[in-house]
Amino acid sequence: MARDQTIFSELSVALALNEGSLEDIINVTPSAKEQYLKEYEKRSLTKIGQTQITNLEHVGKSIRKHLLCDGVHALRIEWTGNEKTSAMSAVAKDIYIQNLNLRLSIKESADVFINASPDKIFEHMPFGEFAHSSRGVDWFLYVAPKEFNDYFLACGGLAQTGFSHVEDFYQQTKRKERDAFSDHVTLLHKKKDKSVLNTYKHLCQKVSVESSRIFNENLTHYLQKNKNKSNALQPIFHYFFRINGVRYILAGTDKKKPFALYMNPTDVWNKSYEFMGIHAIELDKGQPEVLLLFSFKNKHTLETFTLDLKVEIRWSHGKFCGNPEGKIYKKWQYATLPWSENIPFVCDKN
Repeated sequence: MARDQTIFSELSVALALNEGSLEDIINVTPSAKEQYLKEYEKRSLTKIGQTQITNLEHVGKSIRKHLLCDGVHALRIEWTGNEKTSAMSAVAKDIYIQNLNLRLSIKESADVFINASPDKIFEHMPFGEFAHSSRGVDWFLYVAPKEFNDYFLACGGLAQTGFSHVEDFYQQTKRKERDAFSDHVTLLHKKKDKSVLNTYKHLCQKVSVESSRIFNENLTHYLQKNKNKSNALQPIFHYFFRINGVRYILAGTDKKKPFALYMNPTDVWNKSYEFMGIHAIELDKGQPEVLLLFSFKNKHTLETFTLDLKVEIRWSHGKFCGNPEGKIYKKWQYATLPWSENIPFVCDKN
């Protein structure tokens, strides 16, 4: 999410919590205020934007009412969203209620879980390495060189670019110089060119299969190096499911609906649940996709259950324009997680 949108969502909730002005919130910089007002004006022009504003206000008011009902008479709000957090941190700490020593993490449109390079997702995350920020290798070239080149040639790569190998095309051209070929490929897809669609399908299948294989093999190697499987898996679980060492409130919008809930710290979570493992499964969905299946056990009922995340591997700036990116999406809602402690929502929006 763009920085303006992030600031807007955090300050919208903070304002509703505070029931005052931006000046009453500690740590709000002039530039942050300007970005908030700009985004507010932009969203006010459309019905969708107005609904987004209302939902975020609803979140803040509901949390405020909940906290005041617990005997608190005032809230001292500090915006901490401008503070840099470690890449290892599973939880962004966006708002701090000083007099309650309570932190809030705000997630607007929380469907997109993580945006990272495929290299980071499949090569580093299975080892519990989350600080890796390099763009990494071109994932299509890395896991499916033959299928990628077949697709390049089926799209008229030789005639259009003068190169018979996609790797040479990448090495000897700049990003902007590939736009014309990218537009040509887009047109071929729109025309449903059979050869193009067939080779693209084979590319997608190969990327999905190899990506899931790499993830599973790396996770196996990681666990083999650690005597305690449960302890080894903890950092991975914390990162993906935003559990850490302290109790905090996670709030925002999810599936276009407002939500607010408590996330318990690790020691409390471990008393009721066990994280048993992850398995990557390739999907055949018309583009490179992998399903990450997380397995859990309820220690009280001994029942097991799974939660999944979907990884999409795709170009974000047009085909053959830059390295593909990896986007991780969740299908479930935070409010429906078995361990969520949902905060009641106020009935009115005034």
